[in-house]
Amino acid sequence: MVLNGQTVTIQGTISGNGVFTGGGNSSVVFTGSGDVGTLYMDQTTPGTTNTIKDLTINRSSNARMGLGNTLRVTGTVTPVAGTLETNGNLVLVSTSSGTASIAASATCEYIIGTVTVQRYVGATRQWRMIGFPFTKETTVTAASMNLFYNSGAYAAYTYNENADDGLYGNNNGMNAGW
Repeated sequence: MVLNGQTVTIQGTISGNGVFTGGGNSSVVFTGSGDVGTLYMDQTTPGTTNTIKDLTINRSSNARMGLGNTLRVTGTVTPVAGTLETNGNLVLVSTSSGTASIAASATCEYIIGTVTVQRYVGATRQWRMIGFPFTKETTVTAASMNLFYNSGAYAAYTYNENADDGLYGNNNGMNAGW
């Protein structure tokens, strides 16, 4: 199904080998009840055919929907009711014109699995405060940023609150938490 910049609402289930072809202004809304099935996006032109603006899941509360391959979202993922199983295939895109997000859910519906969160940082060196939950899988490092900027002088810092030794200011040296 070619979305072609339209909003498509699906009330039934998805089955078979068909794929959705996205586009920058396309949106998909899943409503109704019961499990959706697995959503497959066209991977022919990554960043275009596998990209949509918004994804809304508003199924019955115990309904599940899976992602079968990479889905890039540039707007908002809204989990109203039901569960989205990412299978490691959900990417929240960030560009100079905006960053995708996951809407707050008053009903505490779920997204299960890994979500790749991008953050646009631009082509010039500047101070930026980027915050997100750090885990053992976090891959923001000075070395990775140096590759991006080709400068050899980029600095990335993380903070470990458990290592905080109470030293602050210019006279006490660097806090061990950084």
